[in-house]
Amino acid sequence: MPHRRACLSCHTQTNQQFLKTLTEQSTEVEELRNQLRSAKADLRMATAKVEEMTKLMQNVQDQMQRREDDAAEAHGREESSDRRLHHLQSALSQLEAR
Repeated sequence: MPHRRACLSCHTQTNQQFLKTLTEQSTEVEELRNQLRSAKADLRMATAKVEEMTKLMQNVQDQMQRREDDAAEAHGREESSDRRLHHLQSALSQLEAR
């Protein structure tokens, strides 16, 4: 019987150690799950911000393109006006010369 009691005591200690280890691991797994949930939420928030910034950047690029187009168009009109003015000045000079 002494051997049996020692064996029972050994099993009890082993079971207690196993339960302690299991409890610690369960706590650690739960903490890791919480960290994962938090990381996923952070990722969703960061993704939403990136999408928002991408849209803003696209809007700015569109505005810049419109301004460049407007400037090119205005430059074209200015050159055309200069040519007409030069043509009118030439015509006026010719008329005055007669």
